[in-house]
Amino acid sequence: MGNREKEEEALARVTARDVEVLEFVARYGVVPRDAVVTWAGTARSMTARREKRLLDAGLVCLTRLPYRYEPFLLATRSGLQLCTRDDLPVAKASPDRLAHFAAAARLGARLERAGEILLSERELLSHERALGERNLSVRLANGHLHRPDMIIVRPGNAVDEWGRSWAKRKPTVLEVELTPKGGRRLDRILSAWRGEVAAGRFAAVRYYCSAQALPYVQRSAERIGFGPEFNATLLPADCLPANLQRRRPGRRLFRHLMFLSKATQKISAVAEPASRQFAFVVGGLGLRLG
Repeated sequence: MGNREKEEEALARVTARDVEVLEFVARYGVVPRDAVVTWAGTARSMTARREKRLLDAGLVCLTRLPYRYEPFLLATRSGLQLCTRDDLPVAKASPDRLAHFAAAARLGARLERAGEILLSERELLSHERALGERNLSVRLANGHLHRPDMIIVRPGNAVDEWGRSWAKRKPTVLEVELTPKGGRRLDRILSAWRGEVAAGRFAAVRYYCSAQALPYVQRSAERIGFGPEFNATLLPADCLPANLQRRRPGRRLFRHLMFLSKATQKISAVAEPASRQFAFVVGGLGLRLG
């Protein structure tokens, strides 16, 4: 049996729920396995069986780079077509943004599981490309455009065919911040969002931050005078990359001090015999000269 026949046989075993999970993967692009577990509300064993069905049917693929991350799911072109999301491009796993993609997918899974209706960054980009203008992005003071990570579309809040206008209830902007940004850059972004909220395009702006990034975002909001429409909170621990989850204060400094201590010991061990030999030679020369 050829690969084509095997994929067709595997496709016959794909369920309607599998297609719903496939659409979630397509919407967020690069999705860690635990985000699929959260969104689907199933055990890991069930998620593993579903993943195998989608893999066998050629609807998703796994990326394993870089080595420090667990495998991520990406929807293939066939998968995008099956879940009728061929308006979205095939995602690319960029190593420098992989942690951000994972955090956004995990947060999106948690919020959607709780009943929120979200549009991911990929969906916002699709709307803008179809419309031919960046109407879901915000223009910064330096002229650059900034697109949010997600927006919350409340029940009763509808977007027309390509996001030209919002009806009834305005959406809420969601941003994920893992690493500290410079004060000027944050000020430009938050000032732009404050202007959009004041203009009535959005209801509020919500930031989910790591413990390292949260103080920078809060100070920026205070500097520009963002009102009660702004909220910055800690990103849930299970949404964080592994290297940011259980970091203790001073742990990096402790590691550096230990390294310096060991290096000093090694230098002393090498330098002490050499100094003794030098003293012996100098002493011998003194005896000879005397």
